[in-house]
Amino acid sequence: MHYRWPGNVRELANVMERAIVMDRGKVIDGEHLHLNGPGINPMAGRTLQELEKQLIVETLQMHENRTKAAETLGISVKALRDKLQEYNLP
Repeated sequence: MHYRWPGNVRELANVMERAIVMDRGKVIDGEHLHLNGPGINPMAGRTLQELEKQLIVETLQMHENRTKAAETLGISVKALRDKLQEYNLP
């Protein structure tokens, strides 16, 4: 309620789309909006590899099943295994 929305409706639409894609829950509340300040994206300043690794780890925590995690990520189980090996993840 206190966020100024400097980008108006376009920014609101982008924030909501990101919340839906990244959080994949049934309910979206304030913590899912990732509003760290006007126009500041919490993913900014991080490499794609860091973001990919974080997404893989969080998806595996959500599912605790590699097949389901791979399906959610939109990749094959083999591709997920390769990424786990690449990032030295269990």
